Amino acid sequence: SDLLLTKAGPGSLAEALLKVLPLIIMSYVPGQEEGNVRWAEMENFGKYVKDPADIADVVEKLMRGETLTHMREAILKIRNPQAVFEIVDLILRHAERSPE
Repeated sequence: SDLLLTKAGPGSLAEALLKVLPLIIMSYVPGQEEGNVRWAEMENFGKYVKDPADIADVVEKLMRGETLTHMREAILKIRNPQAVFEIVDLILRHAERSPE
């Protein structure tokens, strides 16, 4: 795949980052996922397309030029495939310090 067309759920974003797939975000759960849209756009690995009629045009523009390459490079800068292990280590260190 060259890119992922999705809603802004955390699982979808995590999968896209893991697979280095730029995103076109079509929808989000108000309040709960709005920050994911802002983050994807701020970090330049996703584009929010409000009107479904515009999706084909956005895909065409992304496929031309270097935009997808830049989006992939942005993903490589921010992703952390080791995060799950780091989280477990952090929890274990915290648990060791906590009184029983």
